[in-house]
Amino acid sequence: MATVEVPVVRLTPETFGDLGTVVYKPDTEPTVTRPGLRFWSRVGAMEIPGEVEMGILELTAQEFVFDHMERHVHTPEMFIPIEGVAVMPIGLGSGPDGFPWPEEIRGYLIDSTTSIIIRPGVWHWIPYPLTSVASYLIPALVGTPTDDREVRPLDQPLRFKL
Repeated sequence: MATVEVPVVRLTPETFGDLGTVVYKPDTEPTVTRPGLRFWSRVGAMEIPGEVEMGILELTAQEFVFDHMERHVHTPEMFIPIEGVAVMPIGLGSGPDGFPWPEEIRGYLIDSTTSIIIRPGVWHWIPYPLTSVASYLIPALVGTPTDDREVRPLDQPLRFKL
């Protein structure tokens, strides 16, 4: 069976759409300005009822093929880049339980200029580094990685179309 290619798109609020929120430095006036300081408030928000833990995800360059997707049904997930550039497969589809068909998945290019908040129920998989290493700070409700994580295999492997 041939590997299906997944298109890679630049991460913008328009391309990300209903999948969640793109967090970036806006081109508007800062909320607070002082000598040596500019601060923009409310560039993104996520509701997490409970204690939030911080995790670090570190990835090394690998083949751009994936065969699983995961989702968190009850909690959002945020990826804040620490280093590197990567492509992350994300999709919300028309299959059972919103599971995406291959043509409904996109690879989103994530670099140090943007973070993402994936809304609950959206299917995704790990970012694939375009650099030798990519790492992310991931704030999450305590227990999310073990108690609110559903993983499903894809019918066939998918490859990013770079």
